[in-house]
Amino acid sequence: MLNFARGYPDMDEWVRAASRMAYRGEWRPFFDLIAANFKKSGAVRDGKNCEARVQGYHQAEFAHLQFYLARPEMELSGGYSDFFLFPKREGDDVPTHSYIVELKYSAADAQDSELAAKREQGIRQLREYAADAAVPTLARDTTLRLVLLQWKFHDMVNCELVEERKM
Repeated sequence: MLNFARGYPDMDEWVRAASRMAYRGEWRPFFDLIAANFKKSGAVRDGKNCEARVQGYHQAEFAHLQFYLARPEMELSGGYSDFFLFPKREGDDVPTHSYIVELKYSAADAQDSELAAKREQGIRQLREYAADAAVPTLARDTTLRLVLLQWKFHDMVNCELVEERKM
């Protein structure tokens, strides 16, 4: 087991959380773990490029999901979803859950009104993306979850299931 005191996350915990997300639909612990690891990593020491760091950190984490094709900035319904996690269809061990994830970032000094506006924008975008004609094929035979992640500086302040659909 790796020691986070030396800067390494607990990969056994990460694999368990990722597997539960893919096969049991237990999505929240995985996203909470990503947020905790991001904060512990010291990846953000100031406000410069924080939004890009949050986005890049998620992209790196999702790229390690061996049972998903993790597509950042996938064009859906005329917009670009931040991430679409849909199952790789190799062998018999196919995940039963898929995800469209929208990240909304706000600066450290953002007011509640800005967070609320970005939340509404993210919910609207997720529903538009899920209505794309390609989604039923990519997420077939899964439960599709639309997940909104809101970040304020280096803290995830909202991790919300917007909707789920049997595909």
